[in-house]
Amino acid sequence: MNKMKWIPVKERLPEEDGTYLITYNNFRGKKCVSTMQFSEEELNYYDYNYIESIFKRYGVIAWAYMPTPYEED
Repeated sequence: MNKMKWIPVKERLPEEDGTYLITYNNFRGKKCVSTMQFSEEELNYYDYNYIESIFKRYGVIAWAYMPTPYEED
């Protein structure tokens, strides 16, 4: 089984627009997995630290690339 590689937000943010898997802390402090849109365009309006703070405000602690969708043979 291939293990997914999670990338900590403290290490770096996504470099391209798209949908990513995220691990975040919910309001009860539990770790959850979901998806989130990331827009590199926002980097033109705000500096890197602002984008990082958005991720931190939502409790995002790590992200990963989306897996390849299932396709029938």
